[in-house]
Amino acid sequence: MQASYCAARRVPIPRSAGTPPATAQQEGHGDGEGMLNEFKEFALKGNAITLAIGVVMGAAFNAIINSMVTNLFNPLIGVLLGGVNLSQQTFEIWGVTFGWGAVVGASINFVVVAIALFIVVKAVSAMDKEPDPTHYPCPFCTTEIANEATRCPACTSDIVPVSAVSGAV
Repeated sequence: MQASYCAARRVPIPRSAGTPPATAQQEGHGDGEGMLNEFKEFALKGNAITLAIGVVMGAAFNAIINSMVTNLFNPLIGVLLGGVNLSQQTFEIWGVTFGWGAVVGASINFVVVAIALFIVVKAVSAMDKEPDPTHYPCPFCTTEIANEATRCPACTSDIVPVSAVSGAV
């Protein structure tokens, strides 16, 4: 007897001995409905939508940075170099042309994106940071110490453990 399988869980579906096996059309695989339903379930999950929004925002952010580098930084560097158009700068070796200006522009683009993302990640992590309930700052030197500690490891000050203070209340 051949067992049918649940598409979502990949486990056998029990059926009685008298029940005929389901066809692909009955299981929803023959006309693509099963795959379409699985795709809808995946696409409507919060993670997939968040990822899609992040990709779109990243592309828009990249366009802004590219414009800023092309229209602001490269002309400023060109002025500092004596009025040259940085993106058009090349050199030639044995008949092969190398566009070093475009490489410099792409490098500036990368540095600007890296700095901007670093600032965004620092800001988001600072907003999400919750205090650690197992540690607290030393009242003398502000080093993080464990709640059970009786002496600060940095300044060696004697400290009453938090567990002793909270137990006395």
